Amino acid sequence: MVRGSSVPVSAFDPEKELKLTMLLTADKESLVHPPEDVAMTLVVTNTSNVDCKKVAITHAGVAVETIDLLTAGQSVTLKREFTVSQAGQFRFTATTKDTVGN
Repeated sequence: MVRGSSVPVSAFDPEKELKLTMLLTADKESLVHPPEDVAMTLVVTNTSNVDCKKVAITHAGVAVETIDLLTAGQSVTLKREFTVSQAGQFRFTATTKDTVGN
């Protein structure tokens, strides 16, 4: 007999699940003489049925923007210029917490 063992179980309402989408576009796809500035447009959309608060947008672990409130179905457009000096990929991340802190 084993005592004190536990199994974590999560329960959630799929109607309250947070879902975000992001669409990134840039004003140029290649650089002729780096370093060059590249204008990036990021559209963040709340595709869930609930509001999202404090949506943190980061790139490579660096804070880009925090959206205080993104209501259900709402989109926010962020425009930023970045100086690009070498080949690579831009990957933005959006993070937030649901009503139970997940």
